[in-house]
Amino acid sequence: MGNPRRLTRIGLWSALILAAVFLVGVVAGSLARGLADARAKATPAATTTIGTALATASTTTPRETTHGPLTPPVTPAILNPPGMLPLTTRLTTLRVVLQQSPQVVSYEYGANAFTTWLQDRTGVQVEIILLPDADFESKLSIELSSASDLGDLIFMRMERARADNFGYRGICIPLGESIVRYGYHIRERLENDPLLVDALRARDGYLYALPSPRMRGTMDPDSSGMRMWIHRGFLDAFGCGMPTTTDDLGTFLLWVRDADANGNGEADDEVGWTGSEKASVAFARPTDFLMNAFTPQDRNGYFVREDVVRCAMIREGYREGLQYLNGLMTDGLMDTDYLANDTDAIHRLVGRNGGDTVACVSAAHLNTVSADLEIQAKYEVVPPLTGPDGQAFAYVDSFSCLTAGMIPASSRQPALAMAWMDALQDPEVLLR
Repeated sequence: MGNPRRLTRIGLWSALILAAVFLVGVVAGSLARGLADARAKATPAATTTIGTALATASTTTPRETTHGPLTPPVTPAILNPPGMLPLTTRLTTLRVVLQQSPQVVSYEYGANAFTTWLQDRTGVQVEIILLPDADFESKLSIELSSASDLGDLIFMRMERARADNFGYRGICIPLGESIVRYGYHIRERLENDPLLVDALRARDGYLYALPSPRMRGTMDPDSSGMRMWIHRGFLDAFGCGMPTTTDDLGTFLLWVRDADANGNGEADDEVGWTGSEKASVAFARPTDFLMNAFTPQDRNGYFVREDVVRCAMIREGYREGLQYLNGLMTDGLMDTDYLANDTDAIHRLVGRNGGDTVACVSAAHLNTVSADLEIQAKYEVVPPLTGPDGQAFAYVDSFSCLTAGMIPASSRQPALAMAWMDALQDPEVLLR
Protein backbone atom coordinates (compact mmCIF):
# COMPACT_ATOMS: atom_id res chain seq x y z
CA MET A 1 0.00 0.00 0.00
CA GLY A 2 2.97 2.37 -0.56
CA ASN A 3 5.88 3.69 1.48
CA PRO A 4 5.63 5.02 5.04
CA ARG A 5 5.30 8.76 5.38
CA ARG A 6 6.38 10.89 8.28
CA LEU A 7 3.47 12.33 10.21
CA THR A 8 3.55 15.09 12.79
CA ARG A 9 3.68 14.34 16.52
CA ILE A 10 1.68 16.25 19.04
CA GLY A 11 1.12 16.08 22.85
CA LEU A 12 -0.64 17.78 25.89
CA TRP A 13 -3.73 16.96 27.97
CA SER A 14 -7.41 17.93 27.82
CA ALA A 15 -10.65 16.03 28.23
CA LEU A 16 -13.84 15.36 26.35
CA ILE A 17 -16.78 17.63 27.20
CA LEU A 18 -20.41 16.61 27.53
CA ALA A 19 -22.03 18.88 30.08
CA ALA A 20 -22.10 21.94 27.81
CA VAL A 21 -24.08 20.13 25.16
CA PHE A 22 -26.45 19.02 27.89
CA LEU A 23 -26.92 22.48 29.39
CA VAL A 24 -26.85 24.64 26.27
CA GLY A 25 -28.36 22.24 23.75
CA VAL A 26 -30.71 20.23 25.94
CA VAL A 27 -31.08 21.71 29.43
CA ALA A 28 -32.79 24.93 28.38
CA GLY A 29 -36.46 24.20 28.07
CA SER A 30 -40.07 25.21 28.00
CA LEU A 31 -43.00 23.68 29.82
CA ALA A 32 -45.76 25.71 28.19
CA ARG A 33 -48.63 23.67 29.46
CA GLY A 34 -51.27 25.36 31.56
CA LEU A 35 -52.70 24.14 34.81
CA ALA A 36 -55.95 23.07 33.18
CA ASP A 37 -54.10 21.02 30.60
CA ALA A 38 -51.88 19.47 33.25
CA ARG A 39 -54.84 18.50 35.42
CA ALA A 40 -56.71 17.08 32.44
CA LYS A 41 -53.85 14.90 31.27
CA ALA A 42 -52.08 13.90 34.47
CA THR A 43 -52.92 10.46 35.89
CA PRO A 44 -52.12 9.73 39.54
CA ALA A 45 -48.89 7.76 39.37
CA ALA A 46 -49.85 5.37 42.14
CA THR A 47 -52.68 3.99 39.98
CA THR A 48 -50.39 3.10 37.09
CA THR A 49 -48.00 0.24 36.63
CA ILE A 50 -44.93 2.45 36.66
CA GLY A 51 -46.30 4.61 39.45
CA THR A 52 -47.01 1.56 41.57
CA ALA A 53 -43.50 0.24 41.01
CA LEU A 54 -41.97 3.57 41.98
CA ALA A 55 -44.24 3.97 44.97
CA THR A 56 -43.36 0.47 46.15
CA ALA A 57 -39.67 1.20 45.86
CA SER A 58 -40.03 4.52 47.63
CA THR A 59 -41.76 2.95 50.65
CA THR A 60 -38.99 0.44 51.29
CA THR A 61 -37.16 0.87 54.60
CA PRO A 62 -35.41 4.24 54.27
CA ARG A 63 -31.68 4.12 53.67
CA GLU A 64 -29.61 5.93 56.25
CA THR A 65 -27.72 8.79 54.68
CA THR A 66 -24.10 9.49 55.50
CA HIS A 67 -24.15 13.18 54.69
CA GLY A 68 -26.44 15.72 56.29
CA PRO A 69 -27.02 19.33 55.26
CA LEU A 70 -23.75 21.17 54.87
CA THR A 71 -25.25 24.62 54.41
CA PRO A 72 -27.92 26.51 56.34
CA PRO A 73 -31.42 25.29 55.52
CA VAL A 74 -33.60 27.40 53.26
CA THR A 75 -37.34 27.76 52.96
CA PRO A 76 -38.55 25.01 50.61
CA ALA A 77 -39.88 26.24 47.29
CA ILE A 78 -43.65 26.34 46.93
CA LEU A 79 -44.24 24.26 43.83
CA ASN A 80 -47.08 24.51 41.38
CA PRO A 81 -48.78 21.23 40.36
CA PRO A 82 -46.69 18.93 38.12
CA GLY A 83 -46.79 20.02 34.49
CA MET A 84 -47.59 23.65 35.22
CA LEU A 85 -45.49 26.72 34.43
CA PRO A 86 -43.75 28.30 36.17
CA LEU A 87 -42.56 25.55 38.47
CA THR A 88 -42.68 27.75 41.57
CA THR A 89 -44.86 30.54 42.89
CA ARG A 90 -41.85 32.85 43.14
CA LEU A 91 -38.34 33.00 41.69
CA THR A 92 -36.29 30.39 43.55
CA THR A 93 -32.61 29.49 43.35
CA LEU A 94 -31.49 25.95 42.56
CA ARG A 95 -27.80 25.05 42.83
CA VAL A 96 -26.82 22.68 40.01
CA VAL A 97 -23.48 20.92 39.47
CA LEU A 98 -22.34 20.72 35.85
CA GLN A 99 -19.22 19.64 34.03
CA GLN A 100 -17.44 22.72 32.72
CA SER A 101 -17.22 23.12 28.96
CA PRO A 102 -14.49 25.11 27.20
CA GLN A 103 -17.04 25.88 24.48
CA VAL A 104 -19.34 27.84 26.80
CA VAL A 105 -18.21 31.40 27.49
CA SER A 106 -20.84 32.09 30.14
CA TYR A 107 -23.64 30.19 31.81
CA GLU A 108 -25.10 33.33 33.41
CA TYR A 109 -28.60 34.67 33.01
CA GLY A 110 -28.60 37.42 30.39
CA ALA A 111 -25.34 36.20 28.86
CA ASN A 112 -26.38 32.67 27.93
CA ALA A 113 -29.52 32.57 25.79
CA PHE A 114 -30.59 29.12 26.96
CA THR A 115 -30.06 29.85 30.63
CA THR A 116 -32.10 33.02 30.23
CA TRP A 117 -34.89 31.25 28.35
CA LEU A 118 -35.06 28.44 30.87
CA GLN A 119 -35.24 30.73 33.90
CA ASP A 120 -37.96 32.86 32.34
CA ARG A 121 -40.03 29.77 31.56
CA THR A 122 -39.60 27.87 34.81
CA GLY A 123 -39.18 30.56 37.43
CA VAL A 124 -36.05 28.80 38.67
CA GLN A 125 -32.78 30.70 38.93
CA VAL A 126 -29.95 28.24 38.41
CA GLU A 127 -26.77 28.81 40.38
CA ILE A 128 -24.23 26.72 38.53
CA ILE A 129 -21.39 24.93 40.31
CA LEU A 130 -18.80 23.97 37.71
CA LEU A 131 -16.48 21.00 38.02
CA PRO A 132 -13.35 20.99 35.85
CA ASP A 133 -13.65 19.32 32.48
CA ALA A 134 -10.61 17.11 33.05
CA ASP A 135 -11.28 14.02 35.20
CA PHE A 136 -14.65 15.38 36.28
CA GLU A 137 -15.92 11.98 37.48
CA SER A 138 -12.92 11.54 39.76
CA LYS A 139 -13.35 15.09 41.04
CA LEU A 140 -17.05 14.46 41.66
CA SER A 141 -16.31 11.25 43.57
CA ILE A 142 -13.81 13.04 45.80
CA GLU A 143 -16.19 15.92 46.49
CA LEU A 144 -19.09 13.62 47.32
CA SER A 145 -17.03 11.25 49.45
CA SER A 146 -15.57 14.13 51.45
CA ALA A 147 -19.02 15.47 52.31
CA SER A 148 -18.42 18.65 50.31
CA ASP A 149 -21.40 20.81 49.46
CA LEU A 150 -22.41 19.90 45.93
CA GLY A 151 -25.54 21.93 45.65
CA ASP A 152 -29.10 20.75 45.22
CA LEU A 153 -28.69 18.71 42.04
CA ILE A 154 -25.89 16.90 40.21
CA PHE A 155 -26.70 17.07 36.52
CA MET A 156 -24.15 15.30 34.37
CA ARG A 157 -23.95 11.99 32.60
CA MET A 158 -22.19 9.07 34.21
CA GLU A 159 -22.23 5.30 34.25
CA ARG A 160 -25.14 3.87 36.22
CA ALA A 161 -22.83 1.76 38.38
CA ARG A 162 -21.14 4.91 39.67
CA ALA A 163 -24.46 6.62 40.31
CA ASP A 164 -25.77 3.55 42.14
CA ASN A 165 -22.66 3.49 44.30
CA PHE A 166 -23.37 7.03 45.47
CA GLY A 167 -26.85 5.84 46.41
CA TYR A 168 -25.66 2.73 48.25
CA ARG A 169 -23.42 4.92 50.38
CA GLY A 170 -26.22 7.31 51.23
CA ILE A 171 -24.56 10.19 49.41
CA CYS A 172 -27.48 10.61 47.00
CA ILE A 173 -31.13 10.01 47.80
CA PRO A 174 -33.60 7.55 46.20
CA LEU A 175 -35.89 9.28 43.70
CA GLY A 176 -38.92 6.98 43.52
CA GLU A 177 -41.15 8.94 45.88
CA SER A 178 -40.14 12.27 44.35
CA ILE A 179 -41.02 11.00 40.87
CA VAL A 180 -44.45 9.97 42.12
CA ARG A 181 -45.08 13.33 43.82
CA TYR A 182 -43.44 15.82 41.47
CA GLY A 183 -43.00 14.03 38.15
CA TYR A 184 -45.09 14.73 35.07
CA HIS A 185 -43.01 14.32 31.92
CA ILE A 186 -40.77 11.69 33.46
CA ARG A 187 -43.78 9.67 34.61
CA GLU A 188 -45.17 9.80 31.08
CA ARG A 189 -41.85 8.66 29.70
CA LEU A 190 -41.60 5.77 32.13
CA GLU A 191 -45.15 4.70 31.29
CA ASN A 192 -44.24 4.59 27.60
CA ASP A 193 -41.01 2.71 28.23
CA PRO A 194 -41.49 0.24 31.11
CA LEU A 195 -38.09 -1.34 30.52
CA LEU A 196 -36.50 1.97 31.43
CA VAL A 197 -37.49 1.53 35.08
CA ASP A 198 -35.67 -1.80 35.27
CA ALA A 199 -32.68 -0.29 33.48
CA LEU A 200 -32.47 2.50 36.05
CA ARG A 201 -33.24 0.48 39.17
CA ALA A 202 -30.27 -0.32 41.41
CA ARG A 203 -29.74 -3.74 42.97
CA ASP A 204 -31.38 -2.60 46.20
CA GLY A 205 -34.57 -1.65 44.36
CA TYR A 206 -34.12 2.12 44.43
CA LEU A 207 -33.75 4.62 41.58
CA TYR A 208 -30.90 7.01 42.33
CA ALA A 209 -30.74 8.85 39.01
CA LEU A 210 -33.09 10.07 36.32
CA PRO A 211 -32.38 9.19 32.69
CA SER A 212 -30.92 11.63 30.22
CA PRO A 213 -33.64 13.71 28.55
CA ARG A 214 -34.63 12.18 25.24
CA MET A 215 -37.33 12.59 22.61
CA ARG A 216 -39.79 9.72 22.43
CA GLY A 217 -38.88 7.35 19.60
CA THR A 218 -35.27 8.55 19.41
CA MET A 219 -32.01 7.20 20.76
CA ASP A 220 -29.38 9.08 22.68
CA PRO A 221 -26.44 9.94 20.39
CA ASP A 222 -24.10 8.07 22.72
CA SER A 223 -26.00 4.83 22.15
CA SER A 224 -24.04 4.41 18.92
CA GLY A 225 -20.87 6.20 19.93
CA MET A 226 -18.38 4.12 17.90
CA ARG A 227 -18.05 6.63 15.09
CA MET A 228 -15.57 7.64 12.44
CA TRP A 229 -15.75 11.14 10.98
CA ILE A 230 -14.56 11.79 7.42
CA HIS A 231 -13.52 15.08 5.81
CA ARG A 232 -16.26 15.99 3.34
CA GLY A 233 -13.97 18.12 1.17
CA PHE A 234 -11.41 15.34 0.83
CA LEU A 235 -14.20 12.89 0.04
CA ASP A 236 -15.57 15.14 -2.71
CA ALA A 237 -12.11 15.54 -4.23
CA PHE A 238 -11.60 11.78 -4.04
CA GLY A 239 -14.61 11.38 -6.30
CA CYS A 240 -15.45 7.76 -5.48
CA GLY A 241 -18.12 8.33 -2.87
CA MET A 242 -18.36 7.38 0.80
CA PRO A 243 -16.36 4.25 1.72
CA THR A 244 -18.68 1.31 2.38
CA THR A 245 -16.11 -1.46 2.92
CA THR A 246 -12.74 -1.78 4.63
CA ASP A 247 -11.15 -2.02 1.17
CA ASP A 248 -12.81 1.26 0.19
CA LEU A 249 -11.45 2.93 3.31
CA GLY A 250 -7.93 1.71 2.57
CA THR A 251 -8.16 3.01 -1.00
CA PHE A 252 -9.36 6.41 0.21
CA LEU A 253 -6.57 6.70 2.79
CA LEU A 254 -3.99 5.81 0.14
CA TRP A 255 -5.35 8.59 -2.05
CA VAL A 256 -5.15 11.06 0.84
CA ARG A 257 -1.53 10.13 1.43
CA ASP A 258 -0.44 10.49 -2.19
CA ALA A 259 -2.72 13.02 -3.89
CA ASP A 260 -2.25 16.30 -1.96
CA ALA A 261 -5.85 16.07 -0.79
CA ASN A 262 -6.03 19.64 0.53
CA GLY A 263 -4.55 21.08 -2.66
CA ASN A 264 -1.96 23.30 -0.99
CA GLY A 265 0.93 22.01 -3.04
CA GLU A 266 2.42 19.98 -0.19
CA ALA A 267 1.73 16.31 -0.71
CA ASP A 268 3.06 15.22 2.68
CA ASP A 269 1.12 17.39 5.14
CA GLU A 270 -2.09 15.34 5.23
CA VAL A 271 -2.91 12.73 7.89
CA GLY A 272 -5.07 9.79 6.96
CA TRP A 273 -6.63 8.72 10.25
CA THR A 274 -6.22 9.89 13.82
CA GLY A 275 -7.84 9.37 17.20
CA SER A 276 -6.71 8.38 20.69
CA GLU A 277 -6.17 5.26 22.75
CA LYS A 278 -6.95 7.13 25.97
CA ALA A 279 -10.13 6.10 27.78
CA SER A 280 -10.88 9.76 28.49
CA VAL A 281 -11.49 10.34 24.77
CA ALA A 282 -14.78 8.58 24.05
CA PHE A 283 -14.71 5.89 21.36
CA ALA A 284 -11.52 7.24 19.79
CA ARG A 285 -9.54 3.99 19.79
CA PRO A 286 -8.78 2.59 16.31
CA THR A 287 -10.59 -0.63 17.18
CA ASP A 288 -13.81 1.09 18.30
CA PHE A 289 -15.32 1.83 14.91
CA LEU A 290 -13.31 -0.40 12.62
CA MET A 291 -13.46 -3.70 14.47
CA ASN A 292 -17.20 -4.03 13.96
CA ALA A 293 -16.43 -4.68 10.31
CA PHE A 294 -14.71 -7.88 11.43
CA THR A 295 -16.58 -8.98 14.57
CA PRO A 296 -19.33 -7.53 16.74
CA GLN A 297 -18.11 -5.92 19.96
CA ASP A 298 -19.14 -3.41 22.59
CA ARG A 299 -16.91 -0.78 24.18
CA ASN A 300 -15.22 -3.47 26.30
CA GLY A 301 -14.72 -6.00 23.52
CA TYR A 302 -17.68 -8.26 24.28
CA PHE A 303 -21.00 -9.08 22.64
CA VAL A 304 -24.00 -11.29 23.32
CA ARG A 305 -25.10 -14.03 20.94
CA GLU A 306 -27.69 -16.71 21.71
CA ASP A 307 -27.87 -15.43 25.30
CA VAL A 308 -24.16 -16.07 25.80
CA VAL A 309 -21.61 -13.33 26.52
CA ARG A 310 -18.74 -13.75 24.09
CA CYS A 311 -15.28 -12.19 23.94
CA ALA A 312 -14.48 -10.53 20.62
CA MET A 313 -10.73 -10.37 21.27
CA ILE A 314 -10.27 -14.14 20.94
CA ARG A 315 -12.14 -14.41 17.64
CA GLU A 316 -10.40 -14.82 14.31
CA GLY A 317 -12.19 -11.73 13.00
CA TYR A 318 -10.56 -9.60 15.69
CA ARG A 319 -7.12 -10.85 14.65
CA GLU A 320 -7.92 -9.98 11.05
CA GLY A 321 -8.96 -6.51 12.15
CA LEU A 322 -5.67 -6.00 13.99
CA GLN A 323 -3.77 -7.12 10.90
CA TYR A 324 -5.72 -4.61 8.83
CA LEU A 325 -4.85 -1.80 11.26
CA ASN A 326 -1.22 -2.85 11.29
CA GLY A 327 -1.17 -2.59 7.51
CA LEU A 328 -2.56 0.93 7.61
CA MET A 329 0.00 2.05 10.16
CA THR A 330 2.87 0.37 8.31
CA ASP A 331 1.90 2.13 5.10
CA GLY A 332 1.78 5.55 6.71
CA LEU A 333 -1.98 5.94 6.56
CA MET A 334 -2.51 6.56 10.28
CA ASP A 335 -1.25 9.18 12.71
CA THR A 336 1.90 7.81 14.33
CA ASP A 337 0.94 9.66 17.52
CA TYR A 338 -2.44 7.94 17.64
CA LEU A 339 -1.74 6.12 20.91
CA ALA A 340 -0.42 9.21 22.72
CA ASN A 341 -3.08 11.69 21.58
CA ASP A 342 -5.60 13.31 23.87
CA THR A 343 -8.44 15.64 22.91
CA ASP A 344 -6.21 18.69 22.78
CA ALA A 345 -3.73 16.95 20.51
CA ILE A 346 -6.53 15.90 18.17
CA HIS A 347 -7.86 19.46 18.09
CA ARG A 348 -4.50 20.91 17.17
CA LEU A 349 -3.76 18.32 14.50
CA VAL A 350 -7.20 18.60 12.91
CA GLY A 351 -6.99 22.41 13.07
CA ARG A 352 -3.90 22.64 10.89
CA ASN A 353 -4.33 24.25 7.47
CA GLY A 354 -7.66 25.68 8.54
CA GLY A 355 -9.08 22.24 9.23
CA ASP A 356 -7.91 20.66 5.97
CA THR A 357 -5.30 18.21 7.23
CA VAL A 358 -6.90 15.07 8.68
CA ALA A 359 -9.05 12.82 6.52
CA CYS A 360 -10.62 10.61 9.22
CA VAL A 361 -11.07 10.89 12.98
CA SER A 362 -12.33 8.23 15.38
CA ALA A 363 -14.48 9.86 18.08
CA ALA A 364 -17.96 9.70 19.53
CA HIS A 365 -18.57 13.42 19.19
CA LEU A 366 -17.68 16.18 16.77
CA ASN A 367 -16.38 18.32 19.63
CA THR A 368 -13.60 15.75 19.99
CA VAL A 369 -12.70 16.33 16.35
CA SER A 370 -12.54 20.09 16.83
CA ALA A 371 -13.88 22.84 19.07
CA ASP A 372 -14.22 25.07 16.01
CA LEU A 373 -17.74 24.88 14.59
CA GLU A 374 -16.54 25.75 11.09
CA ILE A 375 -14.09 22.85 11.17
CA GLN A 376 -16.73 20.54 12.61
CA ALA A 377 -18.91 21.35 9.61
CA LYS A 378 -16.25 19.90 7.32
CA TYR A 379 -16.82 16.39 8.71
CA GLU A 380 -19.60 13.84 8.40
CA VAL A 381 -20.05 10.43 9.96
CA VAL A 382 -19.03 7.23 8.15
CA PRO A 383 -21.70 4.48 8.03
CA PRO A 384 -20.73 1.02 9.38
CA LEU A 385 -18.21 -0.61 7.07
CA THR A 386 -18.55 -4.06 5.55
CA GLY A 387 -15.61 -6.33 6.29
CA PRO A 388 -13.86 -8.93 4.12
CA ASP A 389 -16.42 -11.62 4.98
CA GLY A 390 -19.30 -9.44 3.80
CA GLN A 391 -20.66 -8.66 7.26
CA ALA A 392 -21.16 -5.30 8.92
CA PHE A 393 -22.00 -4.73 12.57
CA ALA A 394 -23.00 -1.55 14.39
CA TYR A 395 -22.58 -1.01 18.11
CA VAL A 396 -25.79 0.11 19.81
CA ASP A 397 -26.23 0.47 23.56
CA SER A 398 -29.76 1.63 24.30
CA PHE A 399 -28.86 2.24 27.94
CA SER A 400 -25.63 4.14 27.35
CA CYS A 401 -25.10 7.02 29.77
CA LEU A 402 -28.64 6.67 31.08
CA THR A 403 -28.05 8.47 34.32
CA ALA A 404 -27.97 12.24 34.19
CA GLY A 405 -29.53 13.67 37.34
CA MET A 406 -28.94 12.83 41.01
CA ILE A 407 -30.02 14.64 44.17
CA PRO A 408 -27.37 14.71 46.92
CA ALA A 409 -28.46 14.01 50.49
CA SER A 410 -27.29 17.52 51.38
CA SER A 411 -29.68 19.18 48.89
CA ARG A 412 -31.60 22.11 50.35
CA GLN A 413 -34.27 21.92 47.64
CA PRO A 414 -34.83 18.24 46.75
CA ALA A 415 -38.45 18.76 45.66
CA LEU A 416 -37.52 21.65 43.38
CA ALA A 417 -34.58 19.65 42.02
CA MET A 418 -36.94 16.87 40.96
CA ALA A 419 -39.45 19.29 39.44
CA TRP A 420 -36.68 21.03 37.49
CA MET A 421 -35.26 17.74 36.20
CA ASP A 422 -38.75 16.70 35.21
CA ALA A 423 -39.12 19.96 33.29
CA LEU A 424 -36.10 19.07 31.18
CA GLN A 425 -37.91 15.96 29.91
CA ASP A 426 -40.47 18.13 28.08
CA PRO A 427 -40.19 17.56 24.29
CA GLU A 428 -40.28 21.32 23.79
CA VAL A 429 -37.08 21.57 25.81
CA LEU A 430 -35.38 18.95 23.68
CA LEU A 431 -36.42 20.70 20.48
CA ARG A 432 -34.91 23.89 21.82
